[in-house]
Amino acid sequence: MSNDSSSNGTDQSCFDIYDDHHFIGLAVLSVVLSIISSIFLLAAIALIVLFKKYVYLSQKLILYLCIASLLFSFSTVLNVTPADAHTNPVSKAYCIIMGFVDQVFLWWQINCVAIIMIDVFIRVVFERNTRKYKIPYIIGIVAPPLVFSWIPFIGLSYGPAGVFCWIRDREYENCDVFNLGAILRFSLYYAPFYALMIGLAILLVITLCISRRKKKQWMTGNLGKETIELQKKIISETRSLIGYPVFFMVICITPLIFRIYGIFKTDGTIYFILSYLLVIVYRLIGVIIALIFALDPETRKKLNCVEIQAAIQRWKGKEKNAVVAYEAEIGRSDSYSREKAIKIEKDT
Repeated sequence: MSNDSSSNGTDQSCFDIYDDHHFIGLAVLSVVLSIISSIFLLAAIALIVLFKKYVYLSQKLILYLCIASLLFSFSTVLNVTPADAHTNPVSKAYCIIMGFVDQVFLWWQINCVAIIMIDVFIRVVFERNTRKYKIPYIIGIVAPPLVFSWIPFIGLSYGPAGVFCWIRDREYENCDVFNLGAILRFSLYYAPFYALMIGLAILLVITLCISRRKKKQWMTGNLGKETIELQKKIISETRSLIGYPVFFMVICITPLIFRIYGIFKTDGTIYFILSYLLVIVYRLIGVIIALIFALDPETRKKLNCVEIQAAIQRWKGKEKNAVVAYEAEIGRSDSYSREKAIKIEKDT
């Protein structure tokens, strides 16, 4: 995947990854950072469950992203190429399985980000209720990776890819370039990933332009009061979602630099510096996602002992009044329907 670190060579020395201290350092760093990301994501999911921030679709999308990222972090904890993966059938099979699992979980994570951006675009630009898209969203996240990730089993293309298992780029017999692997890497990851990031960037620009234009309309008073209030609610809520796709668009620059440099040189100090940077960026994705969630104003104001203890009491069923108050707050924070929010407020 984009975090591979392969070596050049014309013999089986290209598989002796543990003879190089750089590769050992990359493997250790990957495992440690993946464990840290897993801890942060578990904490984020625990807060989502504790504060019941999974009621509305926008909240569910964040939960889906956290779960997908957690699965990816778990897989990267285990995804280290066995030293004998090119000769031992058991180690080779393990690397093939980990390459497949890593490919699926990474794309689930990427697809969650894409769905979040698409949802923000639909809500801001078209002011449309997106709850009915829940099932298509889930299918769009889960199904494509499960389908195309089986393709590299053709020619046993999953295998050692440097320190990590992914789509291999070397022949097992003599370390020559594995051309099918190079084709599959490009067609199943690099091309669709960067095409998707470009598409999301276009949606982001359109969304921000439309949002800015609507704010100007508020100032001029060309819209009715109810319409303005609804638009303000939509933009306020989507603001907490937009940080996730923006973050992914920024980090995609790092693997691009790495791949461009790797075309000309796959060893040396700069190459290994870029390798370490790439591992750090990808293995800390879970940490950043958890921090984006925690820094959301609605979440941040609940991160204190009083709110956490009250939430625990609500889960135990010992604070009925708190439950009512919390449900009213959820109703006010969702903008699918202004009438629905008003009804909930009246009912409570």
